[in-house]
Amino acid sequence: MKQRLKRLLVRLMNLLPGKPVILLESAPPLGDNTGALYRTLLAQGWNDRYRLVWVVPDPAVFRDVHEKNVSFAGTRGTWALLRLFWLRARAAAIVDCNGQLQKLRPETVHLYLTHGSPLKSVHDYYFCDPTTDWALSQAPFFDAVNSYEFHIPPEKLVTLGFPRNDDLFTHKCDLKDIFGAEFDRFVVWYPTYRQHKNNLVATTDISVPVIHDPAAAAAVNEAARATNTLVIVKPHPAQDLSHIRALELSHLRFIDDGLFAAHGITSYEFLACTDALITDYSSVLFDYLLTGKPVGLTFEDIDAYAKQPGFAIDPQPLRESAALLDTPDDFRTFFEQLAAGDDPLRAKRLQLTMLTNQYTDGHSAERVAAFLAERLREREHT
Repeated sequence: MKQRLKRLLVRLMNLLPGKPVILLESAPPLGDNTGALYRTLLAQGWNDRYRLVWVVPDPAVFRDVHEKNVSFAGTRGTWALLRLFWLRARAAAIVDCNGQLQKLRPETVHLYLTHGSPLKSVHDYYFCDPTTDWALSQAPFFDAVNSYEFHIPPEKLVTLGFPRNDDLFTHKCDLKDIFGAEFDRFVVWYPTYRQHKNNLVATTDISVPVIHDPAAAAAVNEAARATNTLVIVKPHPAQDLSHIRALELSHLRFIDDGLFAAHGITSYEFLACTDALITDYSSVLFDYLLTGKPVGLTFEDIDAYAKQPGFAIDPQPLRESAALLDTPDDFRTFFEQLAAGDDPLRAKRLQLTMLTNQYTDGHSAERVAAFLAERLREREHT
């Protein structure tokens, strides 16, 4: 009885006049793959035909956004949830990439853009919403992995490229203007989470590899200073780094998403302007390969990480394609090679790029928009 009443209510809501709705979701809001697609939809004039509604925790944060037919729906409180139910009932499409939204009627196109290609396993705690019609896959290499890790049938996977990766082909910022002209090079460090502050996953006891030790942090800082390199550390938002932020080091800086907002750039536009990446078990590795720039990996705790949460793919090809940074001396060599323009692993990285990225042209958002448009046309004629 309850389900029949719900279906009836959805049908009645969908009969009300007004523009069809496209619901959008990402974390952070207006970011990641959905944010990149949204900007393309605006450029193509989708907001002339559709209402584009972002589902966000607090709509008041976006009171200064005044795009035509763009609005924000909250997720907190009874009235907000009732409004969200109404929007889901009227949605022509749902496009999400993090906390998924369940569609209420079969005519709605539900496209999951994903949060990235998994390197670490998420199988035990991430479940793709069953109302998902299609989900992005970065390359055929990931199809079986995505199907298993996200609990999604392989026939629902579609390879179009990640919209956010288009930003890696831009150059919209000058890091000397942001961090200082005295630095010659800028290396970004994106560590994945370990001590998850929400206790979602038990991993290892360290926070950030190598520099969790104060003496090692000072040595890495000195190696960066000797080559006039600034290392910009952007911790995972879920990571508790209260103990390490107290370190005051001249050539290591900690940033968060606020830096991107302050300078009017996306996180991937920022990445495009860096000279090299340091990471570990983050999917950003596969994306950054598109820049063609050097990559260093900090696999200090790989044995412990292999046990919990484990790996979605074999990390060995990654180890063969990137500099392994296990000690301060490894960092010193990495910085010296970067300063000298020496890139001994370039050919290996190119092989990995071709394996893990089906598209390398910077037009993925346009492909996803075209795919979404075609699926909407199909639904309208059925």
